[in-house]
Amino acid sequence: MSILTDAYNLICAPNNPMGFQENFVFLHSVPEIMEDDTKSEDAPILVKITHLQNARSNFASNHSNSLSTQVQIQVWYNVDDALADSYDNLLNDYMENNSFYSTDASYIAKDPDVEKLYLTAKFRKTKF
Repeated sequence: MSILTDAYNLICAPNNPMGFQENFVFLHSVPEIMEDDTKSEDAPILVKITHLQNARSNFASNHSNSLSTQVQIQVWYNVDDALADSYDNLLNDYMENNSFYSTDASYIAKDPDVEKLYLTAKFRKTKF
């Protein structure tokens, strides 16, 4: 299983502390219209997981013995969302508890196209 799929499965897990639902979690791109005909800008929350980088290391006999993958997780949510002030910490703690470690400073900004905030965070996981 790829590390990107690992991240997706974690974010979609029913016990994730952010309460993300699988039908609002996407790999690489977010559709304009959801399966239930909801426009993406009308969805209460959206999550996009993107593959950023693979780095191979621990070479022996010209073969790598580890793969470190970096993923980016973006979360769009309403300003008045009950967890708005907590998503950054909840996401970081949850991912760290599952062997994904922050690789860059996360940030929260207002989306210029829709009336939502979005959190961007990057994580790395290594498989040996």
